[in-house]
Amino acid sequence: LLKETLIKSGVQEALQVRNFAKVGAAAEDLLRQTRQLIAEFSNGGYRVLTYVALTIGANDACESYGDPMRPLQVRLAVQEFLRLLKTQVHQNEPVHVLVVGPPLIPLLGELRVREHATIFGLRCDWVRDRILHYCTAMTVWNSEAERQNRLAYLSQIDQALREAVEDFGLQPEQGDESKVLAQYSSSLQAQSIEFQDLAVDCFH
Repeated sequence: LLKETLIKSGVQEALQVRNFAKVGAAAEDLLRQTRQLIAEFSNGGYRVLTYVALTIGANDACESYGDPMRPLQVRLAVQEFLRLLKTQVHQNEPVHVLVVGPPLIPLLGELRVREHATIFGLRCDWVRDRILHYCTAMTVWNSEAERQNRLAYLSQIDQALREAVEDFGLQPEQGDESKVLAQYSSSLQAQSIEFQDLAVDCFH
């Protein structure tokens, strides 16, 4: 996603990439990941921190579907993430941050996906829901109303992310802080489900 965004913006420079993402990480893990990033930067891991891509929200929805407090927790986590970049990364160049919201996970519960054959010819719903038990709170639904409820919950998380980025952009700049330019993207929600893009777990 970051590469696609940079290409669209006309940026062609080669990048030194670091990945601090962890499988299953959620909002409560973001502070630890941010501190790892800042520590590596401070220890000379790279000269300039130019771009940061943060994909967040999917694991929170999977873990806490229906929890009314989780969208707020996501928002606060992103706000703290941006604040730390602004106050702890000391450089003259701006840091460009792309915050990417979750895809429309409940669509993976559609019949055409559930019946799709994956590894060893097993159906997706068997592998994902019965063997791996992965994100069943969002992918297993039995009516259009249940599907819409899950999409509505994702929308709450999406809105929380948008507000976190918007609120950060309204904060006044201080002379001793780095310039952090943050933007939000919902591009994952515009992508259709193509079976060739799915992993064998029919989720990732």
